[in-house]
Amino acid sequence: MILALKHLTWMILDHNELGDIGVHNLCTGIQSCRLRRLGFGFNSLTDLASDELVSALCVNRTIQFLRLTGNYFTQKSVPSFVTLIRTCQRLRKLWLGKNLLSAEDKQVLQAEQDNHPSLKLMM
Repeated sequence: MILALKHLTWMILDHNELGDIGVHNLCTGIQSCRLRRLGFGFNSLTDLASDELVSALCVNRTIQFLRLTGNYFTQKSVPSFVTLIRTCQRLRKLWLGKNLLSAEDKQVLQAEQDNHPSLKLMM
């Protein structure tokens, strides 16, 4: 499966209940492909998935649109998302709405967006 992902540019897996284990299994493939659009919305992802997913995307660096809406990310994931925003300069839209992020968490991410003017953060 990983070889098949090499030429993949879009992967929308919203509403699939992949969970952290499912994302873990996809992260190796994500590193080696040219993904521009990735959707993991409403997949029951938690903070356990954020570090590994962001690490894979930071290796990849081609991601432009990332939808993580409707999961269970909390304050523990904010440092990973800050790393993503700082590292992935091609990132244009990041959807994080309907997660468990507090107003303070959102302010931290908004501050990072100010340093990345081409990014639109959707919360």
